[in-house]
Amino acid sequence: MKRLSSADREFFTLVPSGVCQSVQRSPRKSESAIGARDAGSPLRKRTGHRLANVADRVARLERDQATNLKAYQAEDQEILRNAFLFEVFHRYLDPFDRLIQEQLVAGESPCPVSLQTRR
Repeated sequence: MKRLSSADREFFTLVPSGVCQSVQRSPRKSESAIGARDAGSPLRKRTGHRLANVADRVARLERDQATNLKAYQAEDQEILRNAFLFEVFHRYLDPFDRLIQEQLVAGESPCPVSLQTRR
């Protein structure tokens, strides 16, 4: 069975808490672990950098053909499952929001669904 490296385990364990830091909170270990660029920059920009770092880390696992959860020990499976769900949710968040707004305007007429994202 595969095991995540200690660096990957720490990174993916901290993903949900580190990406969604509140403006009022002081920088924490999780923030630096997932790549907060400039603590003084606007929250949206910092969050964007963090989400990009998560997407890059998942893309690296994809390139290394290391995304099969069944190949990992149970503890690592849970960590990766949560990280993958988090990444997919945020990857499609904006397209789904746009689709919802388009459908509200279109009323009863169905809108075409396109979930193309920037990656």
